[in-house]
Amino acid sequence: MPIVKHYFNNEDKLTQKIYTDFKKERQKINSLNQVVALAGGSTPEKLYTLLGQEDWNNVCFTLSDERLLAHNHIGRNETLLYQTLFKNTPNPDFFSLAPLNFNQQTLEKSLNEAWLSQNKKLHLVLLGMGEDGHIASLFPPQEYVENDPKIFIETKGPMPFPNRIGLSFNALCETSIIFLFIKGAKKKEILEKALLKEDTNLPISILLAHSKKSIHVYWAE
Repeated sequence: MPIVKHYFNNEDKLTQKIYTDFKKERQKINSLNQVVALAGGSTPEKLYTLLGQEDWNNVCFTLSDERLLAHNHIGRNETLLYQTLFKNTPNPDFFSLAPLNFNQQTLEKSLNEAWLSQNKKLHLVLLGMGEDGHIASLFPPQEYVENDPKIFIETKGPMPFPNRIGLSFNALCETSIIFLFIKGAKKKEILEKALLKEDTNLPISILLAHSKKSIHVYWAE
């Protein structure tokens, strides 16, 4: 599994680089079955705002993970995308992880069934990483279950948003390409330790150990 590092000392240069690479990957997508999954949080907000100057019709998007909150809640990752990336795409092709009036009791099952019935496949996943080594909503301690058929799994995160759903390790490991977008010295330190296999229990370490495709790391101070 190749790791490609893109390290910058300037956040604007980092954002421009990932913006350019993101658009290149778009050119490889020729079907709405090929899905782009995006991270939430504050790190990619500038990138999404920049990408939001364009029309993103003809690309199917989903999220790497979602907080299970009421529709249009400010804390939902979906809300961020509609405020930034989809600003000039009024009716985006979006596979929501917490659709309107979702039932949490049946959500995981219904999402996985819908994904399979629509023959979706992850092409690109943009991931962030927390200072505890978590990715998507896979928080430590976390177990890797080989050959788990689920694309989406329910998880628990920290307060104030403990109820989550997001991509499984196996889904991430089968993705054609992953962009890992991180900022700050602490996160770089965690990543470098994961690359050296110093802590094999962190979710980022599990991903690096089992991913079958290429991972591009984008970092700036």
